[in-house]
Amino acid sequence: MHTQIESLESVSSAIRTGRKAAGLSQGELAKRCGLSQSMISRLEGDIKKLNPSYAVVYGVFCRLSDAIASSDKQSMLMKTAAEVMHRNVVVLDVHDSIDKAIRIIKNHDFAYIPVVDGTGAVVGTVYQKDLLDIATQKTGTVSKIEVNSIIAPPLPQIDGNTRVASIKPLLEAFGSVLVMRRGRLIGIITAYDVLQLF
Repeated sequence: MHTQIESLESVSSAIRTGRKAAGLSQGELAKRCGLSQSMISRLEGDIKKLNPSYAVVYGVFCRLSDAIASSDKQSMLMKTAAEVMHRNVVVLDVHDSIDKAIRIIKNHDFAYIPVVDGTGAVVGTVYQKDLLDIATQKTGTVSKIEVNSIIAPPLPQIDGNTRVASIKPLLEAFGSVLVMRRGRLIGIITAYDVLQLF
């Protein structure tokens, strides 16, 4: 089966555009397709004389589709933390009550909340499981207990210019990272946020 003559110019243009979008040279595309570089050149230029089979054109488009998808994924991974973070981070003060922490956890369905001190510096994390422990052990008194009594170490902190590709191990280990600028919390990224990119 051969490609219709009247559609060959648009096929040629689509191959050339797709190759450039994928960031491939003619030689690189040829290697992926199992063709010669001159064949790719002719597909992009002198295609009417070549009149390629459907199988050849289909194979080239399949390789281009794979390459473009891979290129898109790579560009997502090159985004900076500042580009993908949530800016409105809900935090607790070290002197907030356990009762307040429980209300925030319930209202937002969080697994944990960053804790800051009076200067706004991140000093730790309060986890849902720790709130559960204290709420079930000291029922009726949680409004008088401060979160600093159950504070855990802070989540990992990164700069806003850090690439998404670099934070994957931290997300696997901790689930979230805090994005900082000059010692101040400016955002948070969860594993779910990164999955949303793809």
